[in-house]
Amino acid sequence: MSHVLKYNVADQIAYFRAYDTDGTAKTDLTSATTGLTLSVFRVGASSVSIASLSDKAADNSTHADGAIRSVGGNLYTIDIPDAATATQVPSIVVRGSYTGGVVEGLEHPIVAYDPAVNYASATKAADIEADTQDIQNRLPATLSGGFIQAYVAGASNSGADTISARIATNIVAGSYDWPTALGEFADAVWDEAYAGHTTAGTYGKLMDTIRKANLSVEGEVTSAITPTTLTFASNVSAASSAYAHAVLLFVSGPLEGENSPIISYNSTNGVFLLEEELTAAPSAGDEFVIIAGSHVHSVVDIQAGLAMSAELTEIKGATWSSSTDTLEAIRDASGGGGTTIIPAASFAPARTDTTNLIAYVGETIDQLLTVYEADGTTPLDLSGKTLTVVFEDMETGDTGVVASASVTVSGDNNNIVTFAYPAAVTDEIGQFRYALRDEAAPKTVYSQGLLLVKAAANKD
Repeated sequence: MSHVLKYNVADQIAYFRAYDTDGTAKTDLTSATTGLTLSVFRVGASSVSIASLSDKAADNSTHADGAIRSVGGNLYTIDIPDAATATQVPSIVVRGSYTGGVVEGLEHPIVAYDPAVNYASATKAADIEADTQDIQNRLPATLSGGFIQAYVAGASNSGADTISARIATNIVAGSYDWPTALGEFADAVWDEAYAGHTTAGTYGKLMDTIRKANLSVEGEVTSAITPTTLTFASNVSAASSAYAHAVLLFVSGPLEGENSPIISYNSTNGVFLLEEELTAAPSAGDEFVIIAGSHVHSVVDIQAGLAMSAELTEIKGATWSSSTDTLEAIRDASGGGGTTIIPAASFAPARTDTTNLIAYVGETIDQLLTVYEADGTTPLDLSGKTLTVVFEDMETGDTGVVASASVTVSGDNNNIVTFAYPAAVTDEIGQFRYALRDEAAPKTVYSQGLLLVKAAANKD
């Protein structure tokens, strides 16, 4: 015996039998039977527990989950929870036990149709036939390549011709042609409002960002004032000066493609004043765009930022003279305040590496420089000079100085300079600029070049 149940129907009952452990039928089972527990086993799904048990007074008593009713002998019914049939599973069975016995439920198939309806009746058979014929009438007489062709289309964008209406009513072969339908789909995409497509990470958001980054304002020329090649009225509405220094580009009419920076914008009648003349005056209805992301300075503004005659007067004075205002004349009039490079040559006997001086890490030897005039043969007399040697680290910019007291001048022609390297200069590998200067005239340089401090073989 089985009892078919319909899924997702509330307040249904299930059948079970009770047997003592010796196989004897249990005919007096009630909710008070010692140790009685019941649940609903569902094939392919989790079981549903029956939390509380009670006794059902009559077959027509109000449904109460867990209410037990004796049908006769050891056969019983129980009001099952709605969760037991909420989803369609192959079947359900009530299971359980009590002290000294077990409960064996009858199998209840779970179906989608109403088991109370007699589908074999003539009335139901006629209904089924009518529904089948209706479906058949909606199918094409022939297939195309084994498939049913369906078309969605409409002749307009309103009423029954909207795409959504056609989808709802015209999934019928031959009702329209695909090219027109595809065109309407494309139109619907392009006509979709962009404001709602701003979800992060989508192409809609990407297009929204690109749109904002290339913001432009559309407008048309109006006849509120007589247009000229420099000024005209428009239908643009914004605060005065809102578009000053942006670029205005005509996109229709004879001036299409012409553009000019905007000098000023007046909210009254939307009047624009352009910096550069157009080739002709625009006409009412001519369309233009303002490239809002552009910002250009007018020629007048650029000129205002340049040094004009008044500023130049501050630099050169009211008049200019070739005898007093050239760079050479200004230098000569400075009293020798500029740096003077003496046309001298020098070399370091036995310590040369092309034009470089060489020292080794850790040594503080005396270095000799022999100084000559620019011809390389005439000795340069350095007697009476208070000489210093300056070293500049080419990496850190730090300087070291050999004071005049530690610099000696010798030789028959007083052109041999001797000094010792400071320990701070040769304490590690490095590269320095050096200059032999006159302490009494610090900007006078008698000799200059590079000092390379190298590593030599050493023993700890």
